[in-house]
Amino acid sequence: NIKGMEQLLFGMVVVVTAFALLYRYKEQSGRGVKAFLHIVSVIFISVTVKRVLVELTDHLETAKVCGYFFATLFHFVVLRSPLGKNLRTKEEESPAIYNLVNLVLMAKGVTLLSSGIDGWSHFLVIVATIMTFQMNAKNFLDKKTHGGWGMYVGVKFTFLLVTILSSFDSANYVISIACFILAIISIVTGFFGEYKSLRVYGLMLSMISTFKLIMIDIHYANTLGNAFSFFASGILCFVISLIYNHIDKKMKEEKEIKDF
Repeated sequence: NIKGMEQLLFGMVVVVTAFALLYRYKEQSGRGVKAFLHIVSVIFISVTVKRVLVELTDHLETAKVCGYFFATLFHFVVLRSPLGKNLRTKEEESPAIYNLVNLVLMAKGVTLLSSGIDGWSHFLVIVATIMTFQMNAKNFLDKKTHGGWGMYVGVKFTFLLVTILSSFDSANYVISIACFILAIISIVTGFFGEYKSLRVYGLMLSMISTFKLIMIDIHYANTLGNAFSFFASGILCFVISLIYNHIDKKMKEEKEIKDF
């Protein structure tokens, strides 16, 4: 029957103590114990921060946003600290359970963005959701033996971009242009990071966003305008493909010279 603030303070003492003991006795603790403690802590922070703010402000929407933000911040800090690695070997360990937590936080952030919140609460949700979407992106990209992960990273960031812009009621052509810019970033990142599937996704996204911008988002009053837009869309896609192939060929030649 304790109040929200008392519950939060007492709970944080318990969480900090539990993690301190986990680190102190890392030789005896298993991976499952740490994962379980992490899940419980994320849930505790989300629920308790929400309860405290409801008691203080009686504003449920703000309480939900802050609960989500601080739970995400905790998740981010833990994964970027030594606790995010194997405590005994200091090496990366199987992140399956953390990816699951991250997936839930991603879904929660998208749900909040789609709920029509505004003001500083909207800003907090955007920041927290971006944190969750980029949390494990590099880990997936580095799985070069599994070619589809670059596609997954590209798709999820495209979905995040569209969700954020839609939460601002952005026009369709703005979304198309933003997707085109994201496509260019994906291609460049894919080349310099040697993420083939990501740059292939960037090529596909650039063509789709170009076609959507010219053929759907921009309206023409006559048949000639529609025909010209179709032609322009094809030319742009062809140019993008040429640039992609040119960079690809150049980087392969540079790699062969370096290997030689």
